[in-house]
Amino acid sequence: MRDDDWLKQMLAPTLEQTARFADHVADNHSWYKHLPFFPPGASFVFFPNPHAGWGVRILGDQFIVYEIEHGDYFAHHSRLSTAEYRDRFGHWDYWVDDNPRQREPVPGPWIYWADGNHRELLADDLKRQWSCRLTAFLKPAPPMLSLRPSEFKREADAFLASGRRRFGRVPMVFFSMLGRARTEDPVVERYRAAAGELRQAAGLRNHLAAVGFMESEAIEQRRLLLATLHRVRAAWSMIQGGP
Repeated sequence: MRDDDWLKQMLAPTLEQTARFADHVADNHSWYKHLPFFPPGASFVFFPNPHAGWGVRILGDQFIVYEIEHGDYFAHHSRLSTAEYRDRFGHWDYWVDDNPRQREPVPGPWIYWADGNHRELLADDLKRQWSCRLTAFLKPAPPMLSLRPSEFKREADAFLASGRRRFGRVPMVFFSMLGRARTEDPVVERYRAAAGELRQAAGLRNHLAAVGFMESEAIEQRRLLLATLHRVRAAWSMIQGGP
């Protein structure tokens, strides 16, 4: 099968389906339980899936793709049946990859075919093109730092240490002459500026300065998520010759 044949078989989602899917991804989990608190975060891969919203049961070297008639929270976090999922989101699907919180990475995402014998990993170049990196602040909750203190401390220490290693030997006059913004990624700089407030909030359930960062960062991440979906949708539509 040619690289783009499988894409041509699926209608590109509408703008409404894309917007709903962005909200679905952002709200689908309590992300502070699963994602790092600090950059680079984890990679979210957004891709067209011929069986988006369907279940897959692995049987040795074979598999069964089946329709979900009734949403089940524990088996399918979306709580949606296949019919409702496809109506709301079309063929959109996502995969969390390159996540430091995941000790044993699982290969994916897989594209399954209905014959029960054939599946393919999404090509690495598409994974790179169709992804963005997000952190636990995608869906923040005021007490989340105090609810995950060990992860927060470990990840904060690693994040700040990486900055010290990078800038430790650079004379301070360098920053005064050129400005830090020219030497560091804007996202990393944003987190580094808030790191002190976040550390102070780690032992508290509600810290106003930290809550302010949480709210503003959630907006930034949802904006990035939606922009990535639009980028994927544009490539998808172009392959189909659509608008």
